[in-house]
Amino acid sequence: MNDTFADKAKQWDSNPQVRALADRFSAELDNVIPDHRGLAIVELGCGTGLVGLRYAARAASLDLIDTSTAMLDVLRSKEEVQSDNVTVHEGTLATLIGQALEPESVDWVISNMALHHVEDLPALIEALYRLVKTGGRVTIGELETEPGTFHAPETVPHNGFAPDELSRLFESGGFTVNETHTFLTVPRKDNDGMTRTYSTFLLDATRPSAE
Repeated sequence: MNDTFADKAKQWDSNPQVRALADRFSAELDNVIPDHRGLAIVELGCGTGLVGLRYAARAASLDLIDTSTAMLDVLRSKEEVQSDNVTVHEGTLATLIGQALEPESVDWVISNMALHHVEDLPALIEALYRLVKTGGRVTIGELETEPGTFHAPETVPHNGFAPDELSRLFESGGFTVNETHTFLTVPRKDNDGMTRTYSTFLLDATRPSAE
């Protein structure tokens, strides 16, 4: 698998826009579940851990998942990763469930700007449903629909999402969507020299109890 983040990983943490988005998403997470103590938390698409490692000291367990070797190399160099309750996994969620992660074992899955890199979203949502406990939460930060300029000249499977579109996918996968809202809108100068405005939104969903 081609590591599209190989050339970006070493500079990732020093990118002010990346850090600002991680800070804002983390603030949103603190509003969703203010007290993270004792929770089994998974971060999907963790990158260098700018979001997930904030919860290492309070979570019962923190599993950090990504497919980028280069990003995980940076993550593994950080002191917080040495904690006994923190585990780093390279691979996809579907391959890890039943191996490194037990089904229905996680209280909260968090993910920031990762889903638009995933080809088969229904399959991913099915894996998320298998992973979280009844009553468990999935909280996503994602890019709102854009014309394909955000990653240009690279291409990704999805040029963002309409919040109601992503909500329907989660609901079709068995989740109850609690809320969606835009949490950050910023102008950015793109590779073509044009300045465009992009927005990110939060989606929070729960695996409901069986009827």
